[in-house]
Amino acid sequence: MDIIASNCSGCHGASGQGGVSQIKDVAHLIQSGLIVPGDSSQGRLIGSIEDGSMPPSGGVSSADLQTLKNWVDSFQLVSGADPLPEPEPAIPLEPTFKSIQANILIPKCVGCHRVGGERPRENYESYSQTISTGKVVPGSPGESEMYKEIISGDMPRQPYSLLTNDEIDVLRQWIAMGALDN
Repeated sequence: MDIIASNCSGCHGASGQGGVSQIKDVAHLIQSGLIVPGDSSQGRLIGSIEDGSMPPSGGVSSADLQTLKNWVDSFQLVSGADPLPEPEPAIPLEPTFKSIQANILIPKCVGCHRVGGERPRENYESYSQTISTGKVVPGSPGESEMYKEIISGDMPRQPYSLLTNDEIDVLRQWIAMGALDN
């Protein structure tokens, strides 16, 4: 965890960047597919380090990478037992910006819609940036490009998954209620 904390948690903490958050929560690492217990060759955490895409500030030393691999390979999930800590409580899916940011924007949009992403002018990293894109028309989901792109299935693009019906409904409600910073 020291290696992850020093190399990853600055960007991938509670409200992480690029759709990756809660990097120090082992249960979340497993549930999100960042690591596959017992097999370090699977999962995005080790792969991103090996291909050099993470961390962007510089590579993890080969010794630290091997330590991470050994750590992931050492996990033994026993049938009927849960050796993992409970994940941090999630923010419930509600028509509030805080909930939409935590449950939709960060995991499914901010990977591309951020400074340094594929769509930096359509930045969804904060409330003010989201509103300033002009893609959200408070009070009018039908006129909001963000909403129209989501319901058409154009967004989000791979590797991110499309929004669920519940997520789409909550986004529609938030916009209809004025797209407040709540």
